[in-house]
Amino acid sequence: MKNSHSLSFLTERELVIRAARGCPLAFSELDRRCRPALQLQARRMLHNVEDADDAVQEALVKAFKSLDHFDSARPLRPWLACICRNCCLDLIRDRARLPGQLAEGADPADPAADCAALAAEAQELETAVQQALFRLPSRYRRIMLLRHVNEQDVLQIAQEMRAPEGTVKSWLFRGRELLRNDKALSQAVLAG
Repeated sequence: MKNSHSLSFLTERELVIRAARGCPLAFSELDRRCRPALQLQARRMLHNVEDADDAVQEALVKAFKSLDHFDSARPLRPWLACICRNCCLDLIRDRARLPGQLAEGADPADPAADCAALAAEAQELETAVQQALFRLPSRYRRIMLLRHVNEQDVLQIAQEMRAPEGTVKSWLFRGRELLRNDKALSQAVLAG
């Protein structure tokens, strides 16, 4: 029997098409690729590992159920992130309705304030990431944008930059290391 690793060479678009047609292995591979980013997003919003894991699971179930309506020409990750954010906001609203389960410092009378604070926190983090990207040397900034914003694979980037795939992988690694070591970005992540 095939495992999800046999699909690891496919692009996200190809996996979305297969998963929409009912291939559970394709959805499993999408889950493997996307879950870590969704968990990070949910943990930042909810400040609770168990609630974050529940929100991510709910988001992935909702995505799976409506994948056949998703336009596979569009990038998958922003769509998943939006579903996950909405699941997190639902949990925040549920917390506001149950005063005994409120996050520390939350005001049960104003769940909108909690959502606004989370939105402001997310905006600060996004600004910090953008600033960190623009502090990168231009080669690394370009390659990071192609990979993580445009969601191009290594081969596409290599063709666009007219560089060998191995060089592109090396530049991606170095760019990620530079971002990891960016002190301002690290402080913003820790504050979130």
